[in-house]
Formats: sequence, structure tokens, C-alpha cells
Amino acid sequence: MPKDLTPQMEAELAKERKRPIYFLEGEFDDGPLRLCTGMGRFQWDGKEWLGSSDLLGISNIPDHVAMASHKMTISLNGLRLENIGLALDQVTQGSPVRIWSGYLDADFAIIPDPYLAFVGQMNEPIIEEPGDTVNLSITVDGVSAELLDVKERRRTHEDQQIKFPGDKGLEYVIELQENETPWG
Repeated sequence: MPKDLTPQMEAELAKERKRPIYFLEGEFDDGPLRLCTGMGRFQWDGKEWLGSSDLLGISNIPDHVAMASHKMTISLNGLRLENIGLALDQVTQGSPVRIWSGYLDADFAIIPDPYLAFVGQMNEPIIEEPGDTVNLSITVDGVSAELLDVKERRRTHEDQQIKFPGDKGLEYVIELQENETPWG
């Protein structure tokens, strides 16, 4: 939990009965998707958030006290089987996800200002088919997990093709390394 909460948020936290709400923003192929755990549509931060109530699941958001790998899971439950292909086409591994945590007052209005609780990147989606509907889960790696994940890279043509397919800038590196050039 951040140290710089607004007075309204601090007052809400002191209450016995709380109405938590989470705002999830994910970057998908067709653009950003903004969902929240409330019901209906919400206007916040100059954007419209679609309430998905019981359809949206967010696992426990890890506390970022120590520099460690943080993972969490977001899920969309009860998707119709015919829409799963469309949903899968929109998920790109490595796309950013941001989650804000906030509270609603007694009139179900957003208490200023929800705080950024998690920032991460999407992994591959997992599909579960419990019946007539489908559940889609996506594991999200926290930003610090990317910093801790050592990726060994080489300056070779093959390695360059992973990140930049079709690039020919490192095509002759092996030949240059094996070439003996006489000096002086």
C-alpha cells in the first residue's frame, strides 16, 4: 500500500465496511481494454471503465516491498465459446498491464484517488472449459520480474532474427570472427 494516500482514501480504510474496486488496463492488439470490478460503467482518470463484476477475477496483488519476482493472474470468466478465438487473437505476450486499487463510497462513487497497485506484462493465456462457457486466465509478470530475468543475448545473425526478423545487419558476423586478418 502506498504511503501517499489521499485523506478520503485514508478515511475509507479506517471504516469497518469497505467497498473495494480494482481498475485493470491492458494493452491488446486492438487497443487498450479498461475493465473494473464494479457494476456498470465508471468514469475515472479521464477514461471510461467497463464494470465486469463477477466476470473479472484478479488474484492477490503482491506487495512490492522487496526486489523479487512478482506474478499475479487476471481472469475473464464465463466467456462464450464462440468468442474465445477473438479474445486469444488480442493477447500479445509482453503487453503492459496496470492495476489500480480504490474504494467506492456509500453512493458507489469512486473515492479519490485510486493508487497504482501493480504494473506488469502479460504472458500467454490459459483456457479452461468447465462447460458451455470458457474461462481465460493470463499470468502477469511484475516489472521487477523482468529485471531479474537474465536474458543471454549474442551478437549473431540468428539472435538478431529473434528480435528483428528479416534484418541482415549481423549476417556476416561469424565469417568476420573466423577471418584471420594479417597485421603489419
